[in-house]
Amino acid sequence: MPKKTLRKGLGKRAALAVTRAATKTATEVAVGMPPHEAVGSALSDLVSEFLQIGGEWVEKIRFRRALTLWESIASAEGVSAETLRQRIRAGKSESFYNVIKEAYRELDSVIDEAVIPSIGTLISEYNRTGRDVDGFFRGAARLLADVDRDEFASLHTLLQGLKGLSVPREKFLVVADGQGRLTVRYFEKDADEMRTATDVNTAISHARRIFYLLNAHGLALGPEDGGIALEQEVVRHLAQVISLA
Repeated sequence: MPKKTLRKGLGKRAALAVTRAATKTATEVAVGMPPHEAVGSALSDLVSEFLQIGGEWVEKIRFRRALTLWESIASAEGVSAETLRQRIRAGKSESFYNVIKEAYRELDSVIDEAVIPSIGTLISEYNRTGRDVDGFFRGAARLLADVDRDEFASLHTLLQGLKGLSVPREKFLVVADGQGRLTVRYFEKDADEMRTATDVNTAISHARRIFYLLNAHGLALGPEDGGIALEQEVVRHLAQVISLA
């Protein structure tokens, strides 16, 4: 169901619940029930009605998100939904179910559903390689759940800009100026001063927020000199998983 239609339908039901509660209160007062008891009775019914409406709304969102996730997994694995269903029914390893369970924990807290296909790609990769949940999986899933649509686009731009850098060191520092223009610095072997990479031509919005989330979810080596220290392996891995739909 389209979002606007869903909201419109739920809005009508909520308005109807309020109307019913008000009508019930007026009726009970008219037949002699004390006003405070009548209001309490009506509010109880109203709360019950809203709990039902809220529960239905949450279930619709969960179903839509789960459907998108499984479609994304099937797409990432290059199989049809039916083939994927048969594979799952045929039996998967404990590590696969651990990965799914961890992903579902984050699915409820996703800020923008545009990130769900990337979570599906992450699951597919771990499924293909037989890997169990680890720090990278948890960090990447939580990072994706915590970004809105604009931040997601900025994260994608950052990773694409960094993954092909010809930096001779595995670890490097990324700094953003006030306009979001990125500078990459690194220590060359046996050098006392940091060198600046010359092939960076990337600017992003929300740089401070993205740096904070990368660090908060264990995907960075920590904040340093107004920027963030990263590892090339982690950047390449994230860039493989995170794509704009």
